[in-house]
Amino acid sequence: MNKWVFILALFILAIPLSGCFNPGIVAPFLVEVSPPSGVAPIHATITATPKGTGIYYFEVFVCDACVAENEPEQLNVKGCICNPDEPITDENPCQNPRLVMAWSQTSNKATKTFTEFPCYVTVTWQGGDETEQATSSVIRITSTPPIIHWPRVNGIDPNYNALWLSVLGRHLFDFNYYQADPNFVGDVQPKFGIEVPAGMGYTITNVTATWIDDSDIERDVTVYVPPYLPGVYHASRTLGSRDVIENAFVLYPPYLGTFHAKSGMVRCPTPEWTYYFAHCEKETIDLPNSQPGLLILHVEVRTDGCAVATRDFEFRVGATGCSL
Repeated sequence: MNKWVFILALFILAIPLSGCFNPGIVAPFLVEVSPPSGVAPIHATITATPKGTGIYYFEVFVCDACVAENEPEQLNVKGCICNPDEPITDENPCQNPRLVMAWSQTSNKATKTFTEFPCYVTVTWQGGDETEQATSSVIRITSTPPIIHWPRVNGIDPNYNALWLSVLGRHLFDFNYYQADPNFVGDVQPKFGIEVPAGMGYTITNVTATWIDDSDIERDVTVYVPPYLPGVYHASRTLGSRDVIENAFVLYPPYLGTFHAKSGMVRCPTPEWTYYFAHCEKETIDLPNSQPGLLILHVEVRTDGCAVATRDFEFRVGATGCSL
């Protein structure tokens, strides 16, 4: 008798675990893009959670700019976060997202080619009176780090083994990509500026200049970007000109411009656009013509795909000889 009571008790306890039990869990509606990043153009498959009978509406938006409270090294040139797993959220929204593709279909999968970045996909499913909507993570391009070649200085292709910069002379450092004449004769055709894959954008993110005299004393050298805009490296082609070259800057080695409190501008030894002309306050630099110095230039570059490269350059500075 006790045996049958025990079996009955086990049967009663097992009822909640039977196949008739339904916890009521519904899978969330999600959108995935594979691959989420790559070298442009990207051929990717969009997959939404299957919902059965209904219509899937697909929309692709491009972020021409983003607003994000991230550290600068986490952002690309548009201000969008570099991590492809991060979705567009309230913390990292698209600023005026631009619709570039839209279509509808009955399948939850679609394969498309993406050519503008960063972008994201929104899918809306509608079946009867039921509607579901979800947004993918951000689709981004990736790239190998840019190659930083020697810059052109004052429009001249530098033979850096023989180039001398002049003391307090205006030197325009141009990092736009430039390749020598196609008719160049030699084993290796020289290249100048910043080289990136075709279709890839880039920006100079940081430049520092250091002067070292013959006594190994170091001092900072001011980097001028006329007209001044925070974080933008560009410069007037010639002194006072409104013809501006992007990816460029100006140095007057070894001049260090101090802040002019009354005007709110940085002092400059010449009347550069948006800077204070320190013609009466030029610093006296103890640098006899017979004692050349060394200019160390540090340049950092970031691509749209968030690839980063840095490079240091050395230029000799003297007041005589073949100085620029």
